[in-house]
Amino acid sequence: MPAGSRIADIGSDHGYLALNLLESRIANFAIITDKNPAPLDSARKNSKLANIEDKNLEFRLGDGLSILEPNEVDTICIAGMGGALIGEILSESPNIVETAKRLILQPMNGMKPLRTWLYRAKWHIADEKLVEVDHKIYTIILAEPGESELPTSLELQLGPVIMQRYRKRKIFREHIRDRIQIMQRVVLDMSRSILAKRSPKYLELKETIEEMKSLLHCDEEILSEEDLSNLPTMIPRSL
Repeated sequence: MPAGSRIADIGSDHGYLALNLLESRIANFAIITDKNPAPLDSARKNSKLANIEDKNLEFRLGDGLSILEPNEVDTICIAGMGGALIGEILSESPNIVETAKRLILQPMNGMKPLRTWLYRAKWHIADEKLVEVDHKIYTIILAEPGESELPTSLELQLGPVIMQRYRKRKIFREHIRDRIQIMQRVVLDMSRSILAKRSPKYLELKETIEEMKSLLHCDEEILSEEDLSNLPTMIPRSL
């Protein structure tokens, strides 16, 4: 993100992201939004503690991008939500999104649906990062306007830039293991239904798992279906 950016932090919770960008002078103006009053009140208190000037900051109560005006900001940040939900938020306000220069997104799940939405909406992934915090790996996506060829199914799952930049790094292998284990749980759950096992999604997931395993070259380190059957079923809403 270039210095002097004007950002909107959507669903910002306590406002830490926007305040940090203002303090570091990466952003010179920020709109902090949330659909609930309490997080906005907390963000206001944090801005006072950080001595952020009011002229550089606005707080808005509302849902999604509906409380923004076209050309108010050049950067839209959405973090800590599911990828499918982030895609819905963006698709509901095309007049706001089309005037932005960049999107900074941190999906908690649903990476493939989000990346697919970006490319079909004529955005492309300019950069991606894997960040490990407290033994959990997070994906950060930078998207910019511009049509580009839709990546492969595997690249949409793991990240086209991530697959190039992190290919030989330990965090990449851990990232793949995490994705495999999530998908194995979904496949195991679907295998209990005859109709689900015949669905295109079931076959696609099985193929993607095998592709990811081939990247690792260490199938023995991935949980078997027997191992997974002994785990509690925790299926994310989307992959």
